[in-house]
Amino acid sequence: MRTLLHITAMALGALSAQAQGPIDGYLKGEAELDLALGFSATGADVFVGGDGREFRDFPFRGQLLSAFLAYGVTDGIDLVASVPFVITDASSGLQDGAFFVKGRLLRVPVGDGEEGGEYVDVLGALGASLPLSDYEIVAAGAIGQRAKVVQPRLVAQYNRPGLFASTVLGYNYRFDELDEQRLTEIQRTRPAYQPEQPQDYITALLRAGVPTARWYVDGWVEVQRTLGGRDFVPDVEELVQPYQVDYTQVGGTVYYSEGPLLGLAVSGATFLRARNSSRLWRASVTLVIKVRP
Repeated sequence: MRTLLHITAMALGALSAQAQGPIDGYLKGEAELDLALGFSATGADVFVGGDGREFRDFPFRGQLLSAFLAYGVTDGIDLVASVPFVITDASSGLQDGAFFVKGRLLRVPVGDGEEGGEYVDVLGALGASLPLSDYEIVAAGAIGQRAKVVQPRLVAQYNRPGLFASTVLGYNYRFDELDEQRLTEIQRTRPAYQPEQPQDYITALLRAGVPTARWYVDGWVEVQRTLGGRDFVPDVEELVQPYQVDYTQVGGTVYYSEGPLLGLAVSGATFLRARNSSRLWRASVTLVIKVRP
């Protein structure tokens, strides 16, 4: 039973990562607002341990409702927020929300310069993710790890008419504490168990796409590496927070806008490799509403 609980918690704890994070290389104009409301079906048939061992006895299925907001404070500064709501057979609730300030640091003309439509933007972002409900960390249908993370981001994006390519680099400082109540329960049967604190992790996202007046298509690959931690051990009671969770995932998006204020996106993603995580997949549909001054 504890093996099932660990695997379920790790699968759900990675759901928010499947959206590649809320930071990209674009900025809104002043007083412009984008609101995206999404529904995702997600699941996994394999959990991968630290040694690459696969566990196929605990398939996972769930749904994810999400709200994403981006508002242009000025032409060069955006406020960004992302709020997920996870639904499973056993439990439902708000997961870990993310909130950012994003701004342009530098614009470098390429070739004929910006007038020719070819340039590189360098952006910086600073934000945090934190739990939006007091959910149980280890339970059937757990919806995350109640992680508290400060998340600086650096973005470089090449733009030209009909083409863009970007990279987003991030370092994630974890400040959440171990679940002391759960730790006390484990130490009753494992008195010598002394887990380390949750470790920081780094992320890197590469994305390229084709934007047009009505269509937007992209493809991306994202990597996460945790800077240390424990590996999952089957049939051993322990906390999930100190696990070293690594993954590589790929995905893409197709977006269509009939007019300037409304659009619809279809997207998907899948894990190519994982460590101490389920090999997740996701299929999503998102309604985008734009408000212009």
